Amino acid sequence: MTVTIWSARLAAVGASLTLGLAATLTSTTPATASGTGSGGAGANIVGGSDATRPYPFVALEYTYYPELGQSSSCTATVVKVLGSNGPETGAVINANCVTNYPSTEPEAASDITLEVGSTQLDELTPVTPTRVEVYPGWDWATGDMAVLVLPKNLHLTGIPIGEQPTPGRKVRLVGWGDTSIDAPGIPPVLQQLDTRITKPSACADAAIGAGEICVAPAPDGGQACLGDAGAPALSATRTGWALLGSGSRGTNESACTGPTVFTDVTHYRQWIVQALTHPQPHHPRHVAPGSARRTVTYVH
Repeated sequence: MTVTIWSARLAAVGASLTLGLAATLTSTTPATASGTGSGGAGANIVGGSDATRPYPFVALEYTYYPELGQSSSCTATVVKVLGSNGPETGAVINANCVTNYPSTEPEAASDITLEVGSTQLDELTPVTPTRVEVYPGWDWATGDMAVLVLPKNLHLTGIPIGEQPTPGRKVRLVGWGDTSIDAPGIPPVLQQLDTRITKPSACADAAIGAGEICVAPAPDGGQACLGDAGAPALSATRTGWALLGSGSRGTNESACTGPTVFTDVTHYRQWIVQALTHPQPHHPRHVAPGSARRTVTYVH
């Protein structure tokens, strides 16, 4: 099954490309450190509200594609896990944010920028990862998971990966980006939305599979949308927040009102720990024509 991703405003190219629930490609130069790249559509929360908590672990992410001369934006979540060498900190993101269809190879770390540390767009701090790891099973249909390894001399706030989510679990979606389908760009303040996990069958139209969860719209109809790749689905704990999912694709991108598919981060816990601890072998996978579940049409 082919599912259209949440972002459909990709400038300057007149072709069809499969990207995942990818962000909007907008610039002809790498995104600036200030995070004010024109027209970006990072993690977009439609019907949400301005952040009421600090969320220092939520990052705005830019990937520059030299072969296209454009940049995309997504959202990533800084996590802290216990590896074989002690605590490891890195950013969890979806593979469709850091690869370029039909390739499953990650873009260079030097072409990726995270902006962290604030709920205000103009107060974010840029960070360049040292390494990009893509899940070896990623084939533009399954395995939509990646991590960004960050410099060890940084003192970033990371959250733990939570326990396996089940239908009915309350979650908070947090992200940067458009607040409506026709919004002009990234909002000045990080957005949040409270909703819940629902049964997988509600996301059947988006070809939900193993290692994925289905997130229902909020009671008032609010939902993640347009370019909401990598946006975290958070679970409240007694000490803060835990990461359960990261945005992959929607079931109704034309209106952003239906249930949405999130990668189940808990499903990839072991691989994430390994990827943050040591470089992982990666063997590019062949993507058969028509097999991808995530498509987007570029527009002039």
